Amino acid sequence: MMTRPFKVSHRPLLPPTKLELVVVLESPLSGQEHPFAPLDYFQQVAALGGLGGETLPPSRSSLRLSSHEQLPGNTWSWRFDAVQLHASSLFILENVLHDIHLEGPHIQQAIISSGLLAPSQRGPEPVLPFAYEPLPFEYIFEAESTEAFIEVDFAKAQGTELLRDCEVAWWSWLGLVQRGGFAEATFPPGTLKTFLAKAPVISSHGLQFFLDDVTAGGEAFDSLVNMLHAIHLRGATIECVRVS
Repeated sequence: MMTRPFKVSHRPLLPPTKLELVVVLESPLSGQEHPFAPLDYFQQVAALGGLGGETLPPSRSSLRLSSHEQLPGNTWSWRFDAVQLHASSLFILENVLHDIHLEGPHIQQAIISSGLLAPSQRGPEPVLPFAYEPLPFEYIFEAESTEAFIEVDFAKAQGTELLRDCEVAWWSWLGLVQRGGFAEATFPPGTLKTFLAKAPVISSHGLQFFLDDVTAGGEAFDSLVNMLHAIHLRGATIECVRVS
């Protein structure tokens, strides 16, 4: 287990398509603070197929926010339905909360209720999910430095709607990377950076993304590959994805 600077409790919840999160802060929020945006990245990546891991087809990976409210006692709650996720997604959720705590405000306690863990498990394994296989396109991962060039080649020209889907997936994934979602032993919470080296190139024939100071392992890119897999199944026929 990764040590967290706040108490984390996991509780069973039925039906398994539900997930609830309760966060207790150490002190009240100021009127201008909006610290929970990273949870939006988590939900968006999950909804777009990025958190099904190696066990769940990307077309089935889903997560929908059903309610979000502030409760008495510096407490906030989120309820999700349509939960179809890899169990290690809970580790990613813990990572996001860890990053929120480090950036402020400080979290006192987080209670995560779901049906993703076995009854005997006290928490998720500290591992990140992999890409789902077989892939419907060629995937080449050759990144060996802190710079990464991501190329997505389409088999044919794509329309505006599918390109918009690709752009939404990209920004959601990058947000989750930058806010520590894919932290692990090599890149612990608080050390993840990953910046855009220059503006993405999004055209009807392909996509190009340029990253610098990359502090995330191959599993983070597996999540992006799963999102592209889901988009491919919706009609954006991808021929090849390269990370170099």
